[in-house]
Amino acid sequence: MRLIIFLILSFIILYLYLMYISYYKLEKKDILNKKLIFNICIWNILHIVFYLTLCLILDARFDLFKHIFIFCIGLLWYLTEKKILQKINNNNVLKSHNNCYNNIFEPHYTDLFFNLIGQILYILYLLLASKL
Repeated sequence: MRLIIFLILSFIILYLYLMYISYYKLEKKDILNKKLIFNICIWNILHIVFYLTLCLILDARFDLFKHIFIFCIGLLWYLTEKKILQKINNNNVLKSHNNCYNNIFEPHYTDLFFNLIGQILYILYLLLASKL
């Protein structure tokens, strides 16, 4: 039940934020898309935090099945994100410049990488906590 609530709340927050960006045509000024270091932005950090939180909610520990399930959540979102976000943006996809993502309404393969980093950080946290 916590998982469903977390996913619904996350989607609502994402929807509201992207509607705001889209309505005011702020794609080029998206503060979450500004490069922090290398090609990493706040969107990437949110991917890490989101998947670390998923691991905590599902109490994934070292359960390979739960980690595969969590990865599949990300994969499913990756495969459907473009279609969903284009509908939110009324199919008006605009390009942004000088940012992490060229288009915040299209998924990028690095999203899956940052999702995995969130899961790996969770496992590292468990390993460090068990040694204390």
